[in-house]
Parts: sequence; structure tokens; C-alpha cells
Amino acid sequence: MILFARSHFSIGESTLSPRDIVNEAAKHGYQAACLMDTMNISGMIEFSRAAKQVDIKPLIGVRVRCVPDPLHRPPKKGETHADKPNPISYHDIIIRNDEGLRDVFELLSQAYSREFFYYKARTGFAQLDEVIKRGNVVSLNSDAYSAFHAPDYADVISQLPSAHNANLSVLAIQPFSTPYYDQHNLRVLAHAEKTGQKVIAYLPSFYKQGEGEADTRDVYRIIADGSSVGNTFNLTPFLRDMHPKKIKSVAEELKAFASRTGAKISSDMLRDHQWIMDQVTYEWHKLDICLPVLAEDENAELIRLAKEGWKERFSAEVMGHKPKGSEVTVYRDRLKYELGVLNEMGFAGYFLLVRQIVIWSKENNIAVGPGRGSVGGSLVAYLLGITDVDPIRFGLIFERFINPERLDLPDADLDFMSSRREEVITYLRDAFGMDRVAGISNYSMLGAASALRDVGRVHGMSGLDLSVSKSVPADTSLEEAAETVAAIKAYSERCPEYWAHSVRLQGAMRSYGKHAAGVIVGGRPLKEMAVVEARDGEPVINWDKRVCEDMGMVKLDVLGLSTLDIIQQTVDRVRDTHGVELDLLREPLDQKDVMEAFSQGQTTAIFQFESPGMKGLLKGLAYAGTLTFENIVAATALYRPGPMESGMLEQYVAVTKGFEAPSFPHEAVKETLNETKGVWVYQEQTMQSLRDLAGFSMADADLARKAIGKKDPKLMAKVGDQFKVGAKAGWVTVELDDGSKRTFHRAEKIKCKDGKFRTIDEIIADEAEF
Repeated sequence: MILFARSHFSIGESTLSPRDIVNEAAKHGYQAACLMDTMNISGMIEFSRAAKQVDIKPLIGVRVRCVPDPLHRPPKKGETHADKPNPISYHDIIIRNDEGLRDVFELLSQAYSREFFYYKARTGFAQLDEVIKRGNVVSLNSDAYSAFHAPDYADVISQLPSAHNANLSVLAIQPFSTPYYDQHNLRVLAHAEKTGQKVIAYLPSFYKQGEGEADTRDVYRIIADGSSVGNTFNLTPFLRDMHPKKIKSVAEELKAFASRTGAKISSDMLRDHQWIMDQVTYEWHKLDICLPVLAEDENAELIRLAKEGWKERFSAEVMGHKPKGSEVTVYRDRLKYELGVLNEMGFAGYFLLVRQIVIWSKENNIAVGPGRGSVGGSLVAYLLGITDVDPIRFGLIFERFINPERLDLPDADLDFMSSRREEVITYLRDAFGMDRVAGISNYSMLGAASALRDVGRVHGMSGLDLSVSKSVPADTSLEEAAETVAAIKAYSERCPEYWAHSVRLQGAMRSYGKHAAGVIVGGRPLKEMAVVEARDGEPVINWDKRVCEDMGMVKLDVLGLSTLDIIQQTVDRVRDTHGVELDLLREPLDQKDVMEAFSQGQTTAIFQFESPGMKGLLKGLAYAGTLTFENIVAATALYRPGPMESGMLEQYVAVTKGFEAPSFPHEAVKETLNETKGVWVYQEQTMQSLRDLAGFSMADADLARKAIGKKDPKLMAKVGDQFKVGAKAGWVTVELDDGSKRTFHRAEKIKCKDGKFRTIDEIIADEAEF
């Protein structure tokens, strides 16, 4: 049998997460679970993954809000024409195959369009009937408040002819013991007798079993509606047991319904769940990445542009630096390596797309940031003009941007003048098509603190009482907070009912927003891969940044940065006032007067250097003389809560002033930490140290960096074990076929010609070539 349920992606309607649904289905002996959220399928991926883990068949459905005329609007104030009825009814459909998924994308995208959306997303009977008629979904025409809910239900259902075709549709009854459901179910059975349609029986679920769970769902709806407890217009369901039940409970309720009403029932009403399961062949799977094709041979084009960029970049100094002598070989080897990785992983098209956006912006005098985040570690990005940061000069690591041992899509953070960011978005739409460019959703969840605050607010608590939510530590559950924070513990004892609601609502959906910078550029219409909604007048896909890649879309961060506006205004003012055209890339990074200004704390209006604390730090670092550029960079990395609390900042300042001598934890990391006087300041230093001490590949070192950054105990323990083994393994020197000698760490993974990664001992044992 199938467990039918809604999740918290139907905000306010259910407190169940997609994972809860499949876990409850497994616990109660169901073979399948159907996610049936109202007007959205955003929980589909989480639901499908969770179902796979517990061997439950996932069915993806959607509860569709329908009206006879979706274009209808009631007359405005002052208009004299008579209004016509346009009642809402709900209809359930289940995706059968891949075509059905695309049909649902199209149906919901239209429902969220400006033309159809009216307070809430909705579609029309004609549009829904067309989807059912194609045969790619299973119609389940009898949700509560369905067409059978209306007094003139016969007229309403006549507008959905395909929903009453016995080959395309099945009806359903929900045998709850109330007069409403009894009347509804009798209408369904009478209609089924006329049409010959199958009828199934099920009990939908909206919360877990347990005392207070139904009340928590009511509070959740009030939070979602922006109302308050005690409001006369709050809807409180009469039934308080709409939670997952054992299969035999459904059979017992069905028999009780027949006894109560005299209705004719059949055991097929339970067995025909299998009929629905047999109809559904769709199983969610990752889609291949789909980007615009920008060249017939994108890899060859990337190589050509990289060669051109080499000539241009190294024709003159950039920020006071140009590779010379043997250093050029280092750049060549790095470029060859990166191009090989990009070709093998199929990322050439991504680089071409990002380059096109950046070059167009620069050609149209839109200031672009020099590079932020991990993309700064790519020499290819530097040569293509995507960044202006030389990764080799600054010791940045490519594997932090792209891990060659793990198929993680690249994510280049692009900064543009805030005042002209919209021009960049407009360019993307003009260049690639309105239907292929959209923003990204942002799933806003109720965290521990916000759950505590919202539950208290809707119950009328004062701001003073609600301030206790500020005591909840970050990344901590309410249960954990109560054990460590006295104020939280006292609140839980003082307000046990509100506390229980808050604990249950942690992690539930709060609202759908729009990602501040994320943009999708697709190689085909986005409606084939997502529901495209209109939010604040702009198209936005329904997936958030965590799952959009699973649906074949790559997120581009197109961020507006006001600092770039200030810089551009300054350059323009210098040109207009002094007739000097500044090229910031031709200015060295260690100009004496600039360094002296930083040493004196004259940094007002300079991004990240304008706070009084930072100015004091700069003056302190300049105690022994003028600052260097390296001191300034280290200051921005260390002037953060973590390094300050750990004592790293204090140690760096003391060594820089000469109060302490530099000390290194191990001779192997002396070269890596020499620039920062023995202090681990940068993530790249952590990665390189893991390689020097324990033979980590840069790919493994990047995974370790992420584990440390996320404070993931399990992953950090795994990394710790790997480090211990690697640190004990030691080094080995081998003689190559050409007579040269190279030293390898015994734990280091080396890519061989067959594409596999092996340690040097494994290479020797397998007689593999590298």
C-alpha cells in the first residue's frame, strides 16, 4: 500500500519533512509513499533520496489548486460589471514518467505566472485536463475540498473530462469518521459507479503521531499565515489523528465507514494501491548539466583563449608582477594541468560562459571584482580575464576550486558594480533567452531560535520574553541549548507547551525567498528542469542552491558590490579632475605611500579596513616599521571571531612586532608557514600542510578543509585517522625511466595513465604508469 502525505514544503499544512514521510511509511509497513504537496514539488529530491535509503518506492505527486477561469479577477472598487463565481477546488495528480515531470513543471510554472497567480498560485480546469489527457500522470480526483466538495459538484467535474476516464484516472475516498468525509465519500462512490473508475481508500498524513502533534500543526499554520493564536478566523481541523497509521487501521476505518453509511465497499480499494504503483515508472535521477553551447569544440576554444590570455597577461606587469625565468615553467605546468582537468571533467563550457559575462561587463564599463573565493585558485580563470588574481604569485590552490577526484561543479563568485548589476542580468536574458535565465529560490527554514521566537510571538508573548531566543547558540538544537544555557532551560520549564511546539517545528519551512545573487543560465528552457515562478516580478526556479545542480543547472553568483561603485567613481573623478586614466591592474601592490597610509590607520571607507578595531590592528602591526602587503592580507584573514578567540591573531601580532620569535610546529611546514611567521592563517596553508605532513592529495586536503570549516565531527574524525596513517608512512625517493629522481610521500595519491589514483607503493606493485 501507499502512504499519502504532505510535507512542510506545503507551508503551514504539514509538519512532516520528506524524510519523516518515508521513515513513517517504512515503520508502518507500506511499500510506497506518495509526496503530495500543494502546488509545489520542491521536496521531491530530498524525498526520493530518503526513500532509497529505506527501500520505499517514492511517488511524486502534487495537489493542484484549480478554478474554472484562472484569468478571472473580481471587479475592482468602482467597477459596475457583475462578478462571476470562480470557486477553488483541489485535484491530486501523480507523475508517471519523465514526460509527466515536464508536464507538471509546465503546469505549475503557468500557475505561478503573473496571468494566473491571484493571491496564490492556481491553474484552470482546461489546463489540468490537458495534462491528464496526455497520459503522463495518474489522476486522483478526490482530495478533500476536491470537485466533490462543491454543492454543484456534477457541474464542476464535467469540466475535467479526462479526470473521469477509467484508463487515466482513479478516485479515492478517505474514510475518516466525520459527517463531512462521509458525504464526500458517498459522492465519490456514486460517481465511480457511473464511470467505472477504480476507487482506492487511504488516510492522508500531516504530522507525526503523538500528543500535541496536531496542535503544533495548527500553530505552524498560524505562523505561516502571519496570524495569532485566538484569532477568530483561524482554521482548526476537527480531526486530530491525521498522522501515519498502520495499514490495518485503514482497513478498519473503511469497514467502519461501510457500517456507518451502508456504502458498498470492496477489498480492491486497498489492493488497487498496487495498480497506482504499477503505473508509476518515474524515479528521480540527477540530470546532466545543461549550459549554453558557446563553441563547436568548447575545449579547443578554451585552450585558444588561454593561449591568447597568456600573451596578454604576461606582456606587462600585473599589480607589479610578471613571471620570469624558471618561474615561467611553473606557470606552464600549472596551465597544462588545469586544462587537462577541465577537459576531463567537462567544465570548459562553464568557463566560456563565465568569461563571456565578465568580458561583456568590462567592455561596457561595468566594474568587475578582481576575484573572490575559490575561483582565485585557477590560472585558467586568470588568463581568461575572469579574475585578476595571479594564483601562483599568491599561493592559491586550484583544487580548492575544482576537486579532480570529486565531481563538484565549479562556483565562481562574480562581483559587479551594484548600480549596474541589473544590466548584467538583462544582458544574460538578451543573449541566451528569457526562458533560459532565472533567479534561484532560497528555502528559509525555522531554526532553533526562530522557532522559539515565532511560537512565542503568535501566542502573544512580549518582546522581553521573546528575547530569550537570542540566547540560543548558533548551529545548536533547542534540546542541546536547554542543556547548556540556563535561560533556555528556564523558559522550557516556564512555558512547556510553547517549548514543545518550538522543538517540533525546528527545521520546518518558513518561507520561500529569492537568493540574493544566484542566477541560472540554462542550455534549454528552464521549464523543462524546474518550476519557474514569478517572484517580485522576476522569474525564479523553485529549486534552491543546494539542489539546483541535481536538476542539471549550474548556479552563477552575480553579486552587486557597492565597493566597486566607489572605486569606479574614484577612477572617474581622477580622470575628470586630473586628466589621468588610471589602470588599477598596472599599479603595484606595495606602493610606499599606500603602505604608509595603512600603517597609520588611514583607511576610512576602504572595504574591510574601516572599523576602529581594524585600524588599531594595522597600527599595531606597523609597530616595527611600515606594513607590507602580506601584513595587510593576513590582517583581513585574522580579524575574525575564530582566529581572535584562538589566540592566532595575538600570536601573529607579537611575532610581527618582534616580541616573539617565529616558531614552526614541524620542519616540513616551515616553507608553507614562513610568510605568516609560523601561524596558520590561510586555508591554502592548511591544505599544503596536510600534503607536506601526511601526503594528502590536494583533492583530499580540500575535503579536509571543508570538514574543518563545517566543524563536522564525523568527517573530522575520518580526516584525523587518515592524517595519522599518512604522517607515519613517510617519504620515498624513486628513480624514473629518464634517470631523474623524484620524492613521493607514501600516502600521496598519484594519477596514473589509466585514470586511476594510486600511491607510489601501489604503482610499483601494479607496474602502472604515471
